[in-house]
Amino acid sequence: RGQLSAGHENFLRALSRVRVERRRFEDSAACLHLHRLVEESRDYLSPAEHGFFAQALWDCVLRLRGWSGPFHVAHCDFAPWNTRSVNGAVVVFDWEYARDGAGPLTDLLHFLLLPQAFHWRPMSVHTLLSAQRRAAAYATHAHRDVDWNERVLGAHPDVAECAVIG
Repeated sequence: RGQLSAGHENFLRALSRVRVERRRFEDSAACLHLHRLVEESRDYLSPAEHGFFAQALWDCVLRLRGWSGPFHVAHCDFAPWNTRSVNGAVVVFDWEYARDGAGPLTDLLHFLLLPQAFHWRPMSVHTLLSAQRRAAAYATHAHRDVDWNERVLGAHPDVAECAVIG
């Protein structure tokens, strides 16, 4: 049940074609959302933890400055516990966190990383690199017209969002 299947990836590719906007990252709703998320994290993170995430977001913004990508509707709670496979197709429920203008890797990285964050297991370098490799394979297939070089994938802030939410 917790494995990312071809059915999950097909669902995500179909969702990535809903209300697509091509924008520079720093001008995107995804970037604005992350700034709000980091600001709201003041309520439950220590000052040092908040500072860490604020700096991480700033680093992502700097590295992605000028990068343009697709931003689209995303489920934003796409995790194994919110999906079921039925005859090879994936059924997704719990849509209360869905939003427009999400990053192109948001749902995929949520699926790969939220189970670990949800159970308060530390994110190892291996786990993060494995998720990044899987995201790179997905992104280059789902969004062929986008530059997915290592700098872009390494700076993509959806990983940080999973850590803040988890």
